[in-house]
Amino acid sequence: WVRGDEWLEVHALIGEILASPKAKVAQNASFDLRFLERQAGWDCVDAGTAFGWKVNNLKWDTLILSRAICQEVPHNLDALLAFFTDTPYYSGEVAAASSRKRHMEAVPDEVLWKYAGTDTDMVMRLLPVLLEQIREQGTEWLFEKIVTPTIRSCWEMEKRGLLVDQTLFDQMSDHYAQALAETEKELFELVGGKVNYEDYRSVQTLLFDKCKIPIPNERTDGADGCKACEESKGH
Repeated sequence: WVRGDEWLEVHALIGEILASPKAKVAQNASFDLRFLERQAGWDCVDAGTAFGWKVNNLKWDTLILSRAICQEVPHNLDALLAFFTDTPYYSGEVAAASSRKRHMEAVPDEVLWKYAGTDTDMVMRLLPVLLEQIREQGTEWLFEKIVTPTIRSCWEMEKRGLLVDQTLFDQMSDHYAQALAETEKELFELVGGKVNYEDYRSVQTLLFDKCKIPIPNERTDGADGCKACEESKGH
């Protein structure tokens, strides 16, 4: 880690790289822009990592590209690399030290540096594989000219906020609160008790056991414990 004048030099160098017109690629760019560009002077920002850099010419986002290509796998970098390339798994040491990446501050510097460098290299290895498939679909122009620039537009909107008609908002809140209360009453009468619709198993019971809606052919692990799903397996 660098201190004092050395850090100022490093900070300026990274800022110069990010601000350059050279094309950039990211994995989950919407997160990266929030992290790299946040400034210490903004409201509600008190993190020491509010570097205030500016990222220019974001051209590709491998997460967004992958969503258009394949829905069969998760879109985190580990899963995409395993699915699209022959890259071996390299996140084990970081995951173990950080409670599955929830506490990256707990990872030793030497481990974190190696992981970050590998992450960067892997994104660049993944990009051409995804671009080849995008070009085969004939959608390269769409992603380059519309989809990826929209990431920046959404971030600018998030920073500035949106004007809200407070009176209309309050009226809508009251309307939907009343509609929700009426729906809850109907559910109570239908099932003979209160439904916890924030719990998927309760909703599962309501839909498949009480309302008897058709059982889908494809099931996730969440179907375990669903009586109607179990009964339909052999049909």
